[in-house]
Amino acid sequence: MPTAHHQGRNIYYESRGSGPAVVLLHSFLCDGEMCSHQVAQLAAVTDAMLAFLVAHPVHEPPVPA
Repeated sequence: MPTAHHQGRNIYYESRGSGPAVVLLHSFLCDGEMCSHQVAQLAAVTDAMLAFLVAHPVHEPPVPA
């Protein structure tokens, strides 16, 4: 899974499709699965990106400074 590094943490995301980017974020109490249907539909016409919020199961603990 691709990552972006920010403030000592890896932020995981998925990217599907091509074209202009549309970024989706899940709510605080849910994970990326709540957006999976939207990502599948949007990927047909754009680059649908789903970022996984920090402190959710897919993330790692912070890297010591």
